[in-house]
Amino acid sequence: MSDKEPQDKPEWEGQPPQEGEVERVGPGQQAEASAAAVEEKPVIDVGDTVVQKAGETSGPEEPPPGGEPEAPDRDREPEQRSGAGGGFSFLLFLLILGVGGAAYLLWQQTGELQQQLDQRGQEAASASSTAKSAAEAAQSASQAVATARQELGSRLGGVEKRVGSVSAQLDSVNTRLSRLSGELNAVNGRVNALDETVKNTFADRLKALAAHLSELDDNVAAASGTVSGLRDQLGALEQQLGQAKGEVGPLKGRIDSLGSDLRALQEQVPALEQQLSGLKSALASLDQALAAARAQQTELSGKLDATKAELNRNVRNWVASEAAYLIRSADDHLRLDGDVAVAKAALERAADRLAGVPDASLDAVRSAVKASLASLAGLSRPDIAGTAAALGSLSMSVAGMPFPQEDSDQAAVPPPAEDWRTALSTMWDEVKEWVVVKKRDQLGAPFTPPAAREFLRLNLHLKLEAARLAVLQKDQQAFSDSIKTARDWITTYFDKQAPATQRALAKLDSIAQVDLQPDLPDLSGPLNAMSTWLAEHGGRGAGHS
Repeated sequence: MSDKEPQDKPEWEGQPPQEGEVERVGPGQQAEASAAAVEEKPVIDVGDTVVQKAGETSGPEEPPPGGEPEAPDRDREPEQRSGAGGGFSFLLFLLILGVGGAAYLLWQQTGELQQQLDQRGQEAASASSTAKSAAEAAQSASQAVATARQELGSRLGGVEKRVGSVSAQLDSVNTRLSRLSGELNAVNGRVNALDETVKNTFADRLKALAAHLSELDDNVAAASGTVSGLRDQLGALEQQLGQAKGEVGPLKGRIDSLGSDLRALQEQVPALEQQLSGLKSALASLDQALAAARAQQTELSGKLDATKAELNRNVRNWVASEAAYLIRSADDHLRLDGDVAVAKAALERAADRLAGVPDASLDAVRSAVKASLASLAGLSRPDIAGTAAALGSLSMSVAGMPFPQEDSDQAAVPPPAEDWRTALSTMWDEVKEWVVVKKRDQLGAPFTPPAAREFLRLNLHLKLEAARLAVLQKDQQAFSDSIKTARDWITTYFDKQAPATQRALAKLDSIAQVDLQPDLPDLSGPLNAMSTWLAEHGGRGAGHS
């Protein structure tokens, strides 16, 4: 070592270079680096461009006599290396940009087609649900469109998956290319920095070399070690560049594969466009069919509304006519037959029928029917059949009612005559038995000869039958007269103390309480209201029959 060698070295001088970095060269080692660089000339192949390291020659070059050694043309070589790396990166960038743009354009067109198909599908589904009941043909077309849409959706899904795969691969390629570009730029930067350092210090070192030839001889050994380190570093750089070139080849293959996939996708686009045009034409036909179905549905709805209105009018008029018939029937049964139960049932039926018609014009009729039902609520029909049966039973019991016993019916045995006084007394007693003097309030039943008793029983039987006939005919006057006459005959000619006679009188008193013609309400209110409504609405009248 010479005493002129710099004593202070940077702290990074002498340390082994990190992976992917150029070994740092100190000020004292730049001359050795320059000398070592003259000995070898490695060639780096980067993307079909051969770059020669700056300062490398085919062999040691002697300086021209009488002057300083000519400096190699170092300014152009970094530009060549940077230009080659930048051109390769730019070509890769353009290729990636073109593939990505085509993929994005295809994805965007596919999304627009999917949106249009979704929108048309929603419209077709809405139209299909609206016209489902009107046209079965439209439903079949909607199902066909849905099937085609599902098939196209599945195909578009496959295309989207393939585009996504291509995009992912492109992203991976971009990432790796970016990383390689960064590494190449770093290498170029380090080489440029080394060249710049050598360039800046070469002239000074040449001047110092002339003055310190003896010092250089001493530093040959140290320079050799430095040169070997630089060679190792350059070998590592060459290995890294070889690895980079090895990775670029598969990347090119992948890019070519992506290009072929993209071309295949582009070839599928016309077929998809044809399918889309077919779907559009089918949707247009479906729209026309749906429009026709809507028009037909509108026409049918109008006819249906008119039919419903006419049907409602007919139903209302029919119910009103039925209610009018029921009201007339109730009035006939009440006036002619006095049948309260039947009249009430007919009015209740009429009220039920009117309640099922939501028409405010029938409110007056409903109110009149309710009022008539309220007036019939407290009435009861006379038991015609029961009264007639009771009279028949009473007529049959006439034969069992006894007549009063007469004194003359008892045979008297005359006592034996004793003397004339006894005989006179006996005669007087017999005379008194023949003539009986009584007050009027103490008169008993008139004497009825045995031959006349059967005629009296027959007359009483006929009188009870007359009362029974009056019940069936609802003749209140004849009924009351017959009951009164029969009671008078029983109390006059029959034994009132006999149990059979008392039972007959009690039954007659009960039968006499029957009212064959009770006061009936007037049903003219619902009749008049119904007649007025039918006259106003063109129905048949509900007047009295």
